[in-house]
Parts: sequence; structure tokens; C-alpha cells
Amino acid sequence: LYGRQANWAKGEEHYREAVRLGGDIGDAHYDYGVLLALQQKWEQAAEAYEKAIAANPLHSRALNNLGEVLERQGKREPALDSYLRAAEAQPLFRLARFNAARMLMVLGRTDEAIAQLEKLTAPRDAEAPRYLFGLAVGYARVGKKDLAIKWATDAGQLAQQYGQNDLAAAIQRELEKLK
Repeated sequence: LYGRQANWAKGEEHYREAVRLGGDIGDAHYDYGVLLALQQKWEQAAEAYEKAIAANPLHSRALNNLGEVLERQGKREPALDSYLRAAEAQPLFRLARFNAARMLMVLGRTDEAIAQLEKLTAPRDAEAPRYLFGLAVGYARVGKKDLAIKWATDAGQLAQQYGQNDLAAAIQRELEKLK
């Protein structure tokens, strides 16, 4: 809450008090990491996420956010590891699985990325269009044009349904290239 208000000092004060009191220290470190990331203090945010993970090795949100910091720093393999650990810790954490798939594609491991993205085809909610589009991109990269068109079409229809006009337009441009 303090991060949304850009009240950094109060957020840090509450973090220090939470650490002093003990309790669910993993969440305190995670929340502090989010506060630091909002300020673009990436090294310190990474340290806070690492402390959250040390307190709770299955802290999926801290693992995912650490992956995002590592990716930002150009540390692709460690970022991938963190994303995969987050998805393993919480199998229904779709963003972590999507982030892992994106990183796998960057690393040229498209078949593995597709396997991750195939797990994200349901539910068909507002997050689904970008996951389905990612799957379409993966299939296009491995030369499976029919599957790429199928998933891109699905993604485009969902993006329109959820009013995601920019994404729908981007998907349409890619569909035109595929056809």
C-alpha cells in the first residue's frame, strides 16, 4: 500500500518493524522487495526476494520477481531457473510459467517453451490472450504454421472479447504474416 502511495519511508519503517517482530518473515521480505522494485532499486530488491526465498524456498511470488530482476540484469539462465522454480512451487501460477516460457524462447529452447505454454491454454480469461499468442509464436518458430494460426486466431478473438485492442492488433499483424 505504501508503494502505491510512493511513501517509501513509511514502507521501509513497517518492513523493519515486521522483521523485528518476526512472524511471516518471508512475506515481509517479499513485500519490501516489491517496494524497492517500484523505486527501481533492482539490486536491493533482488536481495529482499532472496531473503524471502531463504525464509520460504517455495515463495513463488518472490521466485518469480527475482526472475524478473535477474532478467532485467541480463542474467537469463538464473532468471529461467527462478521462473521454473516459481512455477514448480505453485503450478497454477500462470505468470511464472509464462515468464519461464518467454525465457526459454529467448534461450532458443522453443520446444520446452511450447510445453510450458500448452499448460496455459485454460482458463480463457483476460490473461489468456497473451499466453495463447505466446503459444502461437512458439509454433510459428518451429514451423508448425497450422497450429500457429489456430492459436493466434484464438488469442486474437479473446483479446477482442476482453477489449485488449492493442494486443488484438498485434496478433492480427502476425496472423497476416503467417497466412
